[in-house]
Amino acid sequence: SPLARQSKPFVARSGYCKHERAGGTVRVKPFNQTAYERNAARIRRYQAFFRAPEPGLMVRPVLSGAPVALPPVMPLTAVDWRSERSCRACARSRIEQMRIYWRATPDVGDEIPKLLNLAGTGAIAAAFVKDAVVQQEEDTNYLEAPIRNWDTDPARIGFDPDNPWYRAQMWMLREYIENWDGSFGILPFVHFDPLDLCNQWRGNELFMDYYDEPDRLHALLERATTCVLELERHLQENYLDGYGFDGCAMGVWTPGSYLSCDAGDMGGPDILREFGRPYTGRIVQAWGGAYLHHHELGIHQIVPWSGCEGLTLQFLNRDPNTEHLAQVVTDEHLASSFRVALGFIAEYDEFMRGAERWAAGKCVVAVRCADRDQLQTVLDHPAVAGGSGRKPL
Repeated sequence: SPLARQSKPFVARSGYCKHERAGGTVRVKPFNQTAYERNAARIRRYQAFFRAPEPGLMVRPVLSGAPVALPPVMPLTAVDWRSERSCRACARSRIEQMRIYWRATPDVGDEIPKLLNLAGTGAIAAAFVKDAVVQQEEDTNYLEAPIRNWDTDPARIGFDPDNPWYRAQMWMLREYIENWDGSFGILPFVHFDPLDLCNQWRGNELFMDYYDEPDRLHALLERATTCVLELERHLQENYLDGYGFDGCAMGVWTPGSYLSCDAGDMGGPDILREFGRPYTGRIVQAWGGAYLHHHELGIHQIVPWSGCEGLTLQFLNRDPNTEHLAQVVTDEHLASSFRVALGFIAEYDEFMRGAERWAAGKCVVAVRCADRDQLQTVLDHPAVAGGSGRKPL
């Protein structure tokens, strides 16, 4: 079974990791064996959870808000994307911020401390675009849609390991991995799925393309699928030495990697079945599973996504001004979770009302707690208590 895939083995020798750098320089850093073993146990719990046919509930209790004042990270407007030194400095500032956060928060439940190699949404899609134009803001960036002329612009799309936006994100990834000590998981690249990539490349014209240019859109989706597969293959072969927790994404473990499909939420199930699911499904099959991110605006797509063969988990991020999934989980949603596990965010009170029912499906729930007492109550709840390693350590 693809869900039985094990994470890449890693053995820490004498409590240290070693990374070889260009020019023969060797960097040795401390390794946190205790945290490594705690996170490895979580990974094994996720593997058993996804593999088992029985219902179950995985919980990721987190304290709401930052528990301490966090130092600012390097703003993206200050990054020189052509400089390895500058890209590494940006990554280093994020590591330093997260280490302060992790030290101040309880390391409990099924939450794997996470570090995302996220350099802005524009940089993600620009990694496949020749001569991409990316507009920078302090905490994100935006790609100017590169496909305006269907006859000439698609030729700009493709995976090239020398693409400067891909190279910049891989410099950041190297910094993250060289600082990996077993205490956290890394998401090496924040993949958009093919439909989300086409939204980046076409802008809002995508939503007219469904009706006006379906053949050209299908061809672009084919190209996007190839791009994702080629980038992930190149990344796996060239950048992950010294890292042992592949498959960790957004605080959980899945086989394969992470995919985002926000664009799929802004259409009906028929649109998703034609233009979204077949292409994402090919990536999922190639990877042996995946974590799919979308939003509560797409509650209507939960059941359609559960038909994506081999997909491991769909996690719906919480949205303002709409109904929250924790309040409206249906029997149909729970039935679909045995095909693709269902993840979502719940406030503490929502969890206390719904946990017993959610445990009748296959659910992964991030629970927002106001304090440590609430956090402990979540861990002790009968729907989740008894799992080894869930107690505060």
